[in-house]
Amino acid sequence: LRNLRVAFTGSTSATAGTVQFYECDLNAAATVASNCGTAATGTYAISTVNGARVMRFAGMPPTPASRDNNLYVEVQNAPTVIAGSRVFRARENKPDLESNITDTRRLNVQAGAAMRGQLGI
Repeated sequence: LRNLRVAFTGSTSATAGTVQFYECDLNAAATVASNCGTAATGTYAISTVNGARVMRFAGMPPTPASRDNNLYVEVQNAPTVIAGSRVFRARENKPDLESNITDTRRLNVQAGAAMRGQLGI
């Protein structure tokens, strides 16, 4: 059981900088990380996607057990619900072939019909 952690080591602008990745051992319950060691250096970048700020990391060490990259996304809440913003962890498929070759990328019948209707085709 392993755990990947990141430390921010420097910023080159308000939306980018450098990081240090660490790999740690986890106990059987996956509640305690120990024996952390440096794994790789990398970078982070913050961009806006559909109005939400998204933080992505580059240079991460390989994580063969997962086909996903972790992102951090800022979500603006309506003032009538909860004031302020929240940050959530999100996942996206890794772009490499090995991570995507076994997943179906086709729409099912219902999704295809809904999309064709929206596109007018």
